Amino acid sequence: MVTCRRGSDQSRLRSVNISVSGMLLELSSGLKPGEEVGLDFMLLPGSENLSLRAGIVHNVPPDHIAVQFQDLNPQDQETIQKYISCSLKEQGLGL
Repeated sequence: MVTCRRGSDQSRLRSVNISVSGMLLELSSGLKPGEEVGLDFMLLPGSENLSLRAGIVHNVPPDHIAVQFQDLNPQDQETIQKYISCSLKEQGLGL
């Protein structure tokens, strides 16, 4: 689950997938392309919480939004990349 912050509003969204540059989320509120949000999430239970800024890139019908991470620091980028690599290996898709 991802906590999405926009001003004083918060909502819980489900992540459909993640890449080093962004994430696809199930939409539960009226977020629109061009808006900026804060995202808080853990990649694995018990792991460190990531707190990132993202921009809404576009809506994906019927009920998803694509976000692009903004100003991602090298440590967070590496954490996400390691998570993706491990996930791909577990699925037998690693290089």
